[in-house]
Amino acid sequence: MVTDRMWARGTQAQHDALAPHVPVYAYEFADRDAPMFLPLPGGFAFGAFHAGDVPYLFEDEAAEPRFTPAQRRLSAAMTGYWAAFARTGAPRGAGLPGWQPHHVDRPYTQSLTPQRIGPVDYRREHRLAFWDGLS
Repeated sequence: MVTDRMWARGTQAQHDALAPHVPVYAYEFADRDAPMFLPLPGGFAFGAFHAGDVPYLFEDEAAEPRFTPAQRRLSAAMTGYWAAFARTGAPRGAGLPGWQPHHVDRPYTQSLTPQRIGPVDYRREHRLAFWDGLS
């Protein structure tokens, strides 16, 4: 609930505000089994936590040894996307699943998981119509 209200809603609003002016490539890191790399106590299951994508993009000696083969493939795809974006301004490259830009009238968010990389209905998944109705 907090994720939807605080993070997803604000992220969607930011994408919608920027998209008329610059290309926006929205994504959602959704690996619910991402290794926790922060020194937090206890065994709480954090799911796809904030900053959980960092070890997938930058070498991290605490997290990388715990990656599954599917998580290693996701990491390779993500670094491929980021490198392509830095090189060309679009996260597209050989062997990478397609990624469309986000538009207000045609929203697009790429979901990044070890099992699947592709579009997600971000507004529906995070119940943004409900939250918008409370404003």
